[in-house]
Amino acid sequence: PTTRDWYETRWTKHIEPRWGSVKLTAIRRDGLERWYAEVEEATSLATRRSVQQVMRRLLQVAYDREWTPRNVSAGITLPGSDPKDIRPLTEIEVNGLAKAVPDRYRALVWVLALGGLRNGEAVALQVQDINGIIHVRRNAVEVGGRIEVGEPKTKAGRRPVLVPPALQRMLHEHVARYVSGSDTSALVFTTPSGAMVRPNNWRKRVFEPALKAAGIERH
Repeated sequence: PTTRDWYETRWTKHIEPRWGSVKLTAIRRDGLERWYAEVEEATSLATRRSVQQVMRRLLQVAYDREWTPRNVSAGITLPGSDPKDIRPLTEIEVNGLAKAVPDRYRALVWVLALGGLRNGEAVALQVQDINGIIHVRRNAVEVGGRIEVGEPKTKAGRRPVLVPPALQRMLHEHVARYVSGSDTSALVFTTPSGAMVRPNNWRKRVFEPALKAAGIERH
């Protein structure tokens, strides 16, 4: 769903206004290059890269279906992206972060830290997914203000994750405290009202304030 939304946004906001009414055979390489530069100047390098990627794929579909004699965007070099430095948190920092969030989310912090799950994968976990190891089978994403739950994007995303015994005990204690009933399909992590944790809301309202409270700088 997020990928679909990503494509639709690039199309409606950038590509369609400029090229939606232009015949495929009238699109020229030099015109595309000037337009890409204009997009970058008006927005950012990252936006220019994403728009250029979508445009190239659109024109490749047109070429594959013989609507146009060639993909005029194929030879235009995609500019390099600015790599982000990723600094893993130390065990002391994770411990401080876990103490800074409300009690019901402490196990979630450790699942993210030790299991390497994405936010959407973690909040979609069910009780049946934590029987000694964590089974990643679902992913929750927010699109257009609504939450959608489906399978991970790739087959490799469906995976077992080994976790240390201390985290296994923490998860079982969490379930005993916050999950009512014996339904194995019940969500492991929920809000105080019992609803699914919305990944974006949790990040903004819980995780980021906890980072600040724990004195951890974002990079």
